[in-house]
Amino acid sequence: MKSLQVYQETGVQHSRLLEEQREQDGGDGLGGPLRFPDPCIFWLHSNMEALDKRLDKRVDEMLSAGLIEELKDFHQRFNEKKIQENSQDYQHGIFQSIGFKEFHEYLTAGADLSQEEGEKLKVKGIEALKQVTRRYARKQNKWVRNRFLKRPGTCVPPVYGLDVSDVSHWEQTVLQPALDILDCLQKGERPSVEPMGIEGEAPRNKRSHHMCELCDKIIIGDLEWTVLNHVPDEAGEGLKPALSCAALRCVEWSGPPQDPHRAGVTLVFDDSQHSSDTDPVVVCYVMLLSVCVFCGVAVVMLLSVCVFLYTSFCLHSLSVLSAPLTTLEHSVALQL
Repeated sequence: MKSLQVYQETGVQHSRLLEEQREQDGGDGLGGPLRFPDPCIFWLHSNMEALDKRLDKRVDEMLSAGLIEELKDFHQRFNEKKIQENSQDYQHGIFQSIGFKEFHEYLTAGADLSQEEGEKLKVKGIEALKQVTRRYARKQNKWVRNRFLKRPGTCVPPVYGLDVSDVSHWEQTVLQPALDILDCLQKGERPSVEPMGIEGEAPRNKRSHHMCELCDKIIIGDLEWTVLNHVPDEAGEGLKPALSCAALRCVEWSGPPQDPHRAGVTLVFDDSQHSSDTDPVVVCYVMLLSVCVFCGVAVVMLLSVCVFLYTSFCLHSLSVLSAPLTTLEHSVALQL
């Protein structure tokens, strides 16, 4: 609806306007430059239990305000014909809106359906609507985290979290802290409340050079340098590299810079640097391959024995059948 409104008022496609904003000074891939200096974002978040109760209550209020009657009217005017023509698609347009497709079975039930069965379908649609609403709220929370906290752009303002789980203390927990933060920002002062930190890993330089004096090697990249930890030597001779620089060939990162064994770092080593250590997985594969070869040889030998026994049986049967025939031929020859 917003895109249609923009095109109606400006005559330019909404996507084109967004593209022009990204190309302006201060813009990035996520959007255009900020309109005002020193802005901030207030994120009103709540624990999921309190949020789910509010969402369920909101659905109940929508039902009391006439949601079912509105759905029936919309179904008769726009949706019933599509169903008869078998052209209904709840994945496009306004029909994919939350609160309509959840009542499909109830709206399309025949007139011969009993009142009890119709009430069951209605309750089923209500429960589905509540469930989808809760799921959508979780997607919104995820979007906020990804957009502003996990992968922020270059011009994302600080985000201040305000807990609205208990709205009975709105002024003390939400309104007054927000006013204090705004007052400090207007005065150029630092608020007493710290903004929410950026989640995930910090930006790293892939082209930075680090000199390892113990290994006498140059390590390229902050990530590789972080993984190359130095630990105390067991012999008491100071520090030794946890990983050999020459063995550090490939790193797959799935977490912030921490201990590689605890942060989800997968290291691929050069076999020449660790030839004395046998990989147990390789040993298992070799043993499994040996067992398969042994079983294959045993099967071949068993088949050979079976073929030999079958051939011997066939030859013996032929010799037994041919003996009476030879005797009969001899008797006929004597009579002649």
